[in-house]
Amino acid sequence: MSRILAALAIALSIAAYGAYASAQEVSDADKAKAKELFIAGVKLFKKDQHAQALEKFQASYELRPHWRLHLNIGLCFKELSMYTKAKAEFDSFLQKGADKMDDAALEQVFSELEKLKEIIAVLSIDVLTPGATVKLDGKEVGTSPILGPIEVNPGSHVLEVLMEGHEPYRVEFLLSKGEQKDFTMTLEALPEEKPVTPVGPFPEDEKKKTRGKAAPAFWAMGGLTLALAGGATAMGILTIKKKQELDDLDESTQDSYPGGYTPAGHSDYLDERKEIQDDGKLFGILTTSLMAAAGAALVATVVAGVITHPFAPREGQPEGEPPPETATPGVALQIAPVPINDGAMLMVGGTF
Repeated sequence: MSRILAALAIALSIAAYGAYASAQEVSDADKAKAKELFIAGVKLFKKDQHAQALEKFQASYELRPHWRLHLNIGLCFKELSMYTKAKAEFDSFLQKGADKMDDAALEQVFSELEKLKEIIAVLSIDVLTPGATVKLDGKEVGTSPILGPIEVNPGSHVLEVLMEGHEPYRVEFLLSKGEQKDFTMTLEALPEEKPVTPVGPFPEDEKKKTRGKAAPAFWAMGGLTLALAGGATAMGILTIKKKQELDDLDESTQDSYPGGYTPAGHSDYLDERKEIQDDGKLFGILTTSLMAAAGAALVATVVAGVITHPFAPREGQPEGEPPPETATPGVALQIAPVPINDGAMLMVGGTF
């Protein structure tokens, strides 16, 4: 049936190509270019080069818009497994030209739409927290409380619900052909940070503090905290890059298949996507682990600072004065030759 419909679309469009020229204000140059692009698209479609045919039909439509071209464009989208876009084009075709088509042609188009209903998945999203931003596969689709139904292509998807002051919601899921899936969630508010009023030490107590012997532990924990925080930052950057790489792969694959769509090419795309997802998950786990370790090290640093007072003067050292010399007082002797028996010389020196 799809081949019959494709032939019908091409035949009807060719037959009507000259008929709608008078209805559009188009220059002769644009008319000639649009016709050239259309004929090229027909030839490419017959060779099963659907991605290239799609580009030609869309370019022709931009120069000389006509409702019949929605059918040709929709067929290209369908062959490229971009089912939601195909349905949108078929709907536009019927809305603009249903009263101009014979019953047989309309029946075939309706039949094709029924087939798409069995393929396209339907998503319903109910966010009970109003005012949240809902994103699907990285693209914003609306604002809560209720969104849906949303028609999507079968396959892997990512749902995100974001709102300032609330815990973000994120889930990855897989939809099969014709599946209907419902999501209902409430975003949890983040706890409010209350200002901490410092209690002591008082000025007289501060003067009595002296640096503890374990003060180097404070500096060691501080260095460890910085190292872990730096590692977490680096892993976070890699995670973001993998997310961008995944979005770029999905966008480039959805928009076009260079060289024409093939099952092998689609399989390669799925393999590449899984590899990027696995790397992103690993980097995300490392980021979380390093952040947790950095937080623990920071707590230990603060505790060490409270206990050891690393910035306080040493015990017995007046504040603001340099530490006393630690050398043992005595008499320093220079090395000098001392005569002994038989004309020998003895070298004497040292500190007493």
